Amino acid sequence: MAACTSRGIDCESPEYRAYSAALESSIGARFADEYFTIWRTPLDSCDAKYQRAIFIEAFFDGYRVGNKFDGSPSTELRLARDGARAGEEYRRANPNSAAATYATFGYTAVTVKGIWTVEFEMSRFIPREGYAGEMWWLEPLPELATRLPENFVPKEGVAVQISGYVSGLGEHGHLGAYQRHVYVRELNVLGSAQQTAPADRREDAAPVER
Repeated sequence: MAACTSRGIDCESPEYRAYSAALESSIGARFADEYFTIWRTPLDSCDAKYQRAIFIEAFFDGYRVGNKFDGSPSTELRLARDGARAGEEYRRANPNSAAATYATFGYTAVTVKGIWTVEFEMSRFIPREGYAGEMWWLEPLPELATRLPENFVPKEGVAVQISGYVSGLGEHGHLGAYQRHVYVRELNVLGSAQQTAPADRREDAAPVER
């Protein structure tokens, strides 16, 4: 029996099945149901599963940052545009739905302190407590980005307290090098990484007598 593939993706692989199941448990799936019913698209093919995934992913993008898609030169871009538009409209109609919506996509509300460092292709957040050994890909949400100081780029590392929505464990961020992805809606700068480091880890700390 030939593999069920679309665009080179094996829709029957365990990895894709898990990914698809996660999307189908989100609120975006409800809007996908309505959308594909209107277009009378059959949902039993691998290609249909792939198209649903595009729409639901775009719904989440549109919910977070609005509809950024222009034109419709291809089926995929049309699906992304329409999904993002649905997400944007849902956010506008339900302004207090953030925590519940992120939860359906597998993100948990969190408030945590840590060190944020930004360099080329890097936005690394290292939590101080509760997530030993983890690095997170930190992405400011648009409402936060507008409140950050102009040209604010913490290249040397800055201690912050963030509130937002964090993913489960996986491969996230640039090259999948981060254990979690956190979308940040509030950020308070606590000081430089050096100023807020525990005394025994500061470069200028007095040596410990042995």
